[in-house]
Amino acid sequence: MQWTADGGFSAGRPWIGPPRCGAEVNAASQLGDPDSVLSLYRALIALRREHPAFRGAFRRLEAGHPAVYAYERGEPGPAAETLVVAANLSGAPARTSLAAPGEGQVVLATGPVAPDTPLTLPPWTGVVFRPGFRVPRRAARASGG
Repeated sequence: MQWTADGGFSAGRPWIGPPRCGAEVNAASQLGDPDSVLSLYRALIALRREHPAFRGAFRRLEAGHPAVYAYERGEPGPAAETLVVAANLSGAPARTSLAAPGEGQVVLATGPVAPDTPLTLPPWTGVVFRPGFRVPRRAARASGG
């Protein structure tokens, strides 16, 4: 994404031409828009800084749908924070095998997330939430020695 409608990053000649939508899609035009990609990136950076779970262990989760990528971050222990991240990477709604976040447990979402169980994500939607449940563990592979 370029900085301004005219590029705004450098006076030098770029190695690749600007996108056709550069006049409309640029950081300067998104500054005041709370629904912009720039605002989402700022929220994600703040989320990473504010939540210790994102500095903890990573565990891939089996979401029960081929278009959903899900993982859990955090550390074990009664006082430790754990967060689940799930993203629907398709243009169709995706019903997962994950339990939905409870009331007030969504930390960030890119679209509406219903509290239904199992969790169903709208197209191209991601969510970060505090789990109040046990997420099914992905089957461990046996080591071949």
